[in-house]
Amino acid sequence: MSITIVFSQEATQSIRGVVIDRSTEQPLSGINVELLNFVPLKVAITDNDGAFKLNEIPVGKYRLLVSHDKYDVVIVPEVEVLSGKQAEVNVPLEKLPAQIKEIVVKASRVRKTTKDNPI
Repeated sequence: MSITIVFSQEATQSIRGVVIDRSTEQPLSGINVELLNFVPLKVAITDNDGAFKLNEIPVGKYRLLVSHDKYDVVIVPEVEVLSGKQAEVNVPLEKLPAQIKEIVVKASRVRKTTKDNPI
């Protein structure tokens, strides 16, 4: 009697890309890139060149959440991961408008001078 055990590995690949500022077209560092609806959680943070890489992603279609405190959140809707090729995604982000802190305007009392009094 012969027993054959076959182990099959699920095909995986990487998702890589670059995140840039939409207006300046400069790379953005410190941006969070999260693979949505995936367990365990897969997150990458962009480096000084705005580059990120998510490894060991099973073949299929995914969505990415790209976020930072100072930029609009972007969801990349369909990133297709194929077994023979890395998926590449370039994401432009729009900077959020600067938030102005509370401004207080105070008026001082007007003082009359001799020139304000008629003669």
